[in-house]
Amino acid sequence: MPASRNSGRRRALAGFAAAGLALLFAGAVLAQNLGPPIPLYPETSPPAGSITSQSLAPPAAGWSGGTTPPGKPLPADFWHGTPRALADILLSHLPTTPSPALQRLERRVLLSQGAAPEGADAPGLDLAMLRAKALLRLGEVKAARAVIDALPEEKREPSWPLYVEVAAIAGKLDRACHTVRDRIHLDQGVFWQRALVGCQGLEGKIGQARLGLQILAEEKTPQDDGLSTAVDALAGRPAPKTVDRLVNPDPLALRLLVAAHRQLSPALIRSLRPELARTVALDDKAPAATRLAGAERAARFGALPARRLAALYKDLAGAAGSEGGPAVVHARQFAAIEHGAVPADRLSRALAFAGQLGRVSGLGLAARLVAPQLRAINPDPTFAGSALTAARLLIAAGHIARARRWTELVPAPERRGLSLLLHLADGSGAADAQPANPAEMAHSVLSLALFAALGERVAPAAWVGLPPPSWTAAGRPAASAVSWLDLTEAARAGRVGETALAAVLVATSNGALSTDPVVLHAAVAGLKRVGLDDDARRLALEAALAASL
Repeated sequence: MPASRNSGRRRALAGFAAAGLALLFAGAVLAQNLGPPIPLYPETSPPAGSITSQSLAPPAAGWSGGTTPPGKPLPADFWHGTPRALADILLSHLPTTPSPALQRLERRVLLSQGAAPEGADAPGLDLAMLRAKALLRLGEVKAARAVIDALPEEKREPSWPLYVEVAAIAGKLDRACHTVRDRIHLDQGVFWQRALVGCQGLEGKIGQARLGLQILAEEKTPQDDGLSTAVDALAGRPAPKTVDRLVNPDPLALRLLVAAHRQLSPALIRSLRPELARTVALDDKAPAATRLAGAERAARFGALPARRLAALYKDLAGAAGSEGGPAVVHARQFAAIEHGAVPADRLSRALAFAGQLGRVSGLGLAARLVAPQLRAINPDPTFAGSALTAARLLIAAGHIARARRWTELVPAPERRGLSLLLHLADGSGAADAQPANPAEMAHSVLSLALFAALGERVAPAAWVGLPPPSWTAAGRPAASAVSWLDLTEAARAGRVGETALAAVLVATSNGALSTDPVVLHAAVAGLKRVGLDDDARRLALEAALAASL
């Protein structure tokens, strides 16, 4: 198409946008080689003078915004000594992880307020944007918007697309589309044209949306199958009933597909970023089975609180009707727990549900979901056969005092492993809970590594009991050499924020928590060395539970 014709269409498109301002939503329908070896026994307390009080400048743009972390905030100078460019790089590589301990550690860094790291951003990166995106991935929608709102006006230009995503994920579609209509006059790039199509579709302006898609096609921009499918369906044209794949999903397109009554396949939901899975989960126009599948994915990766998933399970278990899928089965199992006539029945149902969900979404999420039911059941000798599982679930959920009551019902041979877990959780009990026989030795290296990382005394005899191959087994720990070395140096120098983020990178292997004892030792010891003792213990405990210690 000639350039003048395209320009005319774009002007027409912008004109449609301006004309719609007064009627906004009036018609809405809807691992590489390692460097030098790292000592197994690093110092577990900060060297004298390594963490000092500093005179702080006012919080710089990029690390303010009125946010509050879980637990105790990090010290206000937690970025002291870390160049801004290095903080950018660490934030840009944070993984999407199902580990509750690492999710919580990320939140502590991202939500703690303080002076931003000094210096210039790394090329192509922006600290505030990286922080807001990381918060959004963890479901911290209000905090992400607060970070954007705290930016000075002259630095807000790159943040507008993310601002639209934040509003759309939060369900504030009027706010998102108002921003789109404002920005389309200044920037007619592909993002804004697609966003305008999404808003027009949601407002029922299907003719305008189809015109926008035609202009995008004529300009040979990559086709957005989600927008095309939704707009065609709303226009009454042939369109796939089920969407199996989206090249570049975004919250407006997902909400438009739901409004167009298109099915989102289980494979598609499993591929969504956590914040987009949260979007689907909280869209009350989506089918119950779709919402439940999205909620499980979002909760697994920390973008939806367990309590919110529990509420959706109860609210949607019946609404799913004849719909199937694992998430619907889980919802029905969970909702049935409270209908148990007697404590023994409720206990049996809770453990069965936790076992099934845990195999899919991890022990940590399953434990947090059933912990209220387990806490309401008084341990009784008649429950001895279930005591070990109940105790492990309560430990995983952080209810240590309650777990100790269940531990008393566990036979002595099995109680040794629980003693180790309880000691990792809070430092109490026997510190020398070592494997008692050769059958337990497969996990003993990990237990010794975790004890040593937390600064516990490991008796020389413990090393004597290890099987001979453990002394000569080769193998490369599953961690990046760069993140490993940065963690070591940051912890040695007392750079708290840098140590925390480097520990997240070291402790993850393809997103999952590493099982390598040396890797876990480095991450736990590094956190403890800079004073993040609670996070160190949480990580050690989760690793031990994951290894079935």
